Amino acid sequence: MSISQIWLASGEYKSGDLNTIEAGWQVLPQLYNDTKPRLFLFWTSNAYRTGCYNVRCAGFVQTSSSIVVGGSISPVSSYGGSQFEIAIQVWKDREYGNWWLSLGSNNELVGYWPAEIFTTLADHASVVQWGGEVVNWQRFGRHTTTQMGSGHFPEEGFGKSSYFCNLETVDINNSLQPVQELKRL
Repeated sequence: MSISQIWLASGEYKSGDLNTIEAGWQVLPQLYNDTKPRLFLFWTSNAYRTGCYNVRCAGFVQTSSSIVVGGSISPVSSYGGSQFEIAIQVWKDREYGNWWLSLGSNNELVGYWPAEIFTTLADHASVVQWGGEVVNWQRFGRHTTTQMGSGHFPEEGFGKSSYFCNLETVDINNSLQPVQELKRL
């Protein structure tokens, strides 16, 4: 599995009340039966004891008829070639408390996570993260040889590895604010 995503979270894993909203692209043959990059969504309200991908269970309410949640993404960037971006925005509706998702430069609405499916995220997110991950599904695997994205590092220059740009958060007034403090995890 290879993922590039944003996470909104609140609560604690140790106490079992971690709530997350996750959106981005992933390559996950175990779920999709292919190696295509796909738009994915995930949410949990109990520190990953349960959760839901895309619209495979009750939770995310899709309102768009033109964007396929779980659908393959095209075109895709190529090493040293054309680069493509996906603008992802998640924000909380102040009137009803739902968490909305939009995609693209025109902020096309995809749908929302209802406020009532969350506990600690019902009020606000305490953490917003951007990044990627890979998973080694091999039994007793210690270190993965699974490739993330192109498998290359940013030091090689633009067009050689994945990147995040124009990072902003949404404040209590639903206004976009530039990220103030970046921490590398």
